Amino acid sequence: MTTFDNMPDQDSMPDQDRIPRKHLDSRVRNYRSKTLVAGPSEPRELSESATFIWKLMDGKRSVAELAGALCVEYDIDRASALDDVADLILTLTRAGILTY
Repeated sequence: MTTFDNMPDQDSMPDQDRIPRKHLDSRVRNYRSKTLVAGPSEPRELSESATFIWKLMDGKRSVAELAGALCVEYDIDRASALDDVADLILTLTRAGILTY
């Protein structure tokens, strides 16, 4: 039986060791060179860097690993990458597209 006592708050920053997972019912579409993702709510357009992160979310990589890949791809510092990944995860979690 699953309990939700240990689930993180949807408004809190994700722990670097946690692994974000796409909801099974989330959908992704590429339309006119834009990436759109949706869950039970309206679609969200992803930026180029958010699309990069989305493609790496395979249910195996942690927040820290996603941030590390973002550092390498976009040549940004680790703190900025962690903030960007955390912001994306929080946004998509609130929209019902991800869990972490």
